[in-house]
Amino acid sequence: MQRRGTFTFELNFGKILVVIGLVVIGILLWAAAPLPIVRAILFDLFWMHPTGWALTVIAILIVIGVYSIDNNQYDEPGGATWIIGILLAAGLIGYAILSPALAKRYLVQDLKPTALETLPETTEVRYLPMPVAERYGANKIQDPRHHLGDMDPLDTAEGIAWAAPRIPTGFWNTLTGQTDGFAVVNPDGSVDTILQPMRYGEGMEITDRITWPLWRMRYTVDLPEFYYLQIDGEVVAMAPYVAYRYQFPVRVPYWGGVFVVHADGQIEDLTPEAATADPRFEGQRLYPEALALRIAKAWAYRGGISNAWFTHRDQTEVPHIDGEDNQMPYLIPTDQGPMWFVGMEPYGPAYSIFKILFVDAHDGSIRLYELPAESGMMSPNRARGYVRAAFPTYQWYQSGESSSGNLFAVEPRPLTRDGVLYWQMSITNIDYAGVTQTVLVNAENNGVVYFENLEEINRFLDGTFSGRAPNGVPQQSTAGLTPQVSSSSELDMMSDEELWSLLEQILQELKSR
Repeated sequence: MQRRGTFTFELNFGKILVVIGLVVIGILLWAAAPLPIVRAILFDLFWMHPTGWALTVIAILIVIGVYSIDNNQYDEPGGATWIIGILLAAGLIGYAILSPALAKRYLVQDLKPTALETLPETTEVRYLPMPVAERYGANKIQDPRHHLGDMDPLDTAEGIAWAAPRIPTGFWNTLTGQTDGFAVVNPDGSVDTILQPMRYGEGMEITDRITWPLWRMRYTVDLPEFYYLQIDGEVVAMAPYVAYRYQFPVRVPYWGGVFVVHADGQIEDLTPEAATADPRFEGQRLYPEALALRIAKAWAYRGGISNAWFTHRDQTEVPHIDGEDNQMPYLIPTDQGPMWFVGMEPYGPAYSIFKILFVDAHDGSIRLYELPAESGMMSPNRARGYVRAAFPTYQWYQSGESSSGNLFAVEPRPLTRDGVLYWQMSITNIDYAGVTQTVLVNAENNGVVYFENLEEINRFLDGTFSGRAPNGVPQQSTAGLTPQVSSSSELDMMSDEELWSLLEQILQELKSR
């Protein structure tokens, strides 16, 4: 009896230790859950794939059950255990292949975009490209304890500016320091700095990291971006978040809401309806840029999975803009409010835009502009070639080649006037030290004009200036945005340099046809 009692005590003590160990592990996981590495495991690996893990558990249980029933012996090849194992393995492989496509199909299948007959008009110029804004911002910061974080577009009355948080520099400062307000790079290149310590911020670590309290509040949402606004004299961090609904057998993203993080650590969790109706954010971007991009990429599945994989009827794809860190969607101020702009190419080796997706950056409503068949507009990837051809005497930098050139044409972003789409590119040097000239390439006929400064391109947007032809002569008409020569007498009046420039443009036009 004594031995039996001792055995029972030891067995119960062992169970108690196991329970205690599980409780401790659970507490540690809960405490560390907002850490990025822990969340990547719990959220990305497990929570996002419930069907896959359910299939895995069922497969393991069935194999164990069959193995136990079969006198603890595995079947020979072809037996029940083998067949079940192979079927379940095939199911898991099929799930892994099909689930991303299903999520994209579910995301866009019920969307009902408003059809546009004309393109929304651009109301403010997006003048500075992102790398130039980053250089301007870095040149102005004089605090060795802080540097600028990621730049985000900011819609202002003067056009699209760029805002970046002032985040701690160095390991020790990330642990003990604070994010201190943000810097705004204005379209004219001036930099405004707003100083204000933040209780939670980007660049801070452990429990001060901005994601820590937000994931404590909503663990199953994605926080793809942070940007900053100054409201009533206070800097607030805006964090639109992406939530997920379960639709067998995958999770499908949707706009869940917006976190507003105040300097003192107070956090507002606003629904999309509450955020868009809030007068503090009137006319401001609220809809997640990342979700707008996911919708644009998923548009390829609008006609179904089989069409996206095999037949490709009316299928779109979002072009990757070569050599650019800043990719679509682009935030564009329009006469219909701020929009996320995504120009989509036909599937395959095509270089034209045949559908343009506009996602309202404030409320998330979707508009679609579709071009008639065989009338696609030039892709942004082709714009750089026309800029270089229009200025053949410039010393263009050639990537990967030994060249003395030091000029870039960067960041083809959209500008629309009178229903015509132009790709606006900035000419800058390899140090991104300012904008030398701004060039517009007509997406319909490839015509090129340029502007010397922000004031000139603002006049173009107002309709009071048509730009300068590559030969330096101011345009008299906006028709086609190509040099117009109405008589031989005008040719006689042109210099040799102007004639060569005109011939080069005509040759380039002929090559493009």
